[in-house]
Formats: sequence, C-alpha cells, structure tokens
Amino acid sequence: MSSPMITIKAFLSGLGVRLEVEPELYVFMSEAVAEDLPPGWSVARDAKDRTYFVNKRDKEASWQHPLQNMYKDLCKTFRVVYRSPNKKQLIEDEFALRHREAVDLLQQWRSATTEKGETYYYHNVSGRSR
Repeated sequence: MSSPMITIKAFLSGLGVRLEVEPELYVFMSEAVAEDLPPGWSVARDAKDRTYFVNKRDKEASWQHPLQNMYKDLCKTFRVVYRSPNKKQLIEDEFALRHREAVDLLQQWRSATTEKGETYYYHNVSGRSR
C-alpha cells in the first residue's frame, strides 16, 4: 500500500476480503491497493494514532481511503466475473463500460493556455480549474 502505516491485510479485511476465504480476490486486490494514492493525497496519523487521509491540493481530510468506493466496486465486480461461466464476455463488457465512463469523464475537462503559456484545465460541469 502507499504507506507503511496501513497494512494491506488490514485494509483488505475492511473491504471484506480474506485470504483464507477468497485467495484469488485477495491476490488481485493486494496488487490494486499496493498502488500509490491519487495525486495530492497522503496518509497521516492523529493524536490517537488513528489513520486518516489528507488531500493537500483541496485541503480536505477523510477517515476513508480516497479510492475505497472504487475498491468496493472492484471487489463486487471480481466476485461476479470470477464465479461466472461466461467470464470472457463479462470481462469484455466490463472493459467497454469502464472505457465509456473514462471517456465521458475526460470529455468534461478542457485544456487552455494562459497568456504566459501555462497550461491549465477547466471542468465544464463544475467550473473548477487546475
């Protein structure tokens, strides 16, 4: 995982994934959660030694991992696909769905250049820029 403060085993346990029950899912999710946090996010500890997540860019903090909902969805999808006799078609369908979602999200952003030649990005829906 992106920080030694949180063990992969503990994090996966919080997602309901246990090695002795679902070894294939455990290995798959271990690789997923071992990746770095999204840009701008870091792990911190409070005075009671509890782990929380900080987004320095947006100045927000959360007890929940910034990708937790995505990981829950990934576990759910893996379970459905893994147990299906039609795995190949399900994987292709899921890939197509995720690709469409990614394209839709990317199309909500536009890049622009300032007079000084600096590039920034503008979100058409929220009006936010980076």
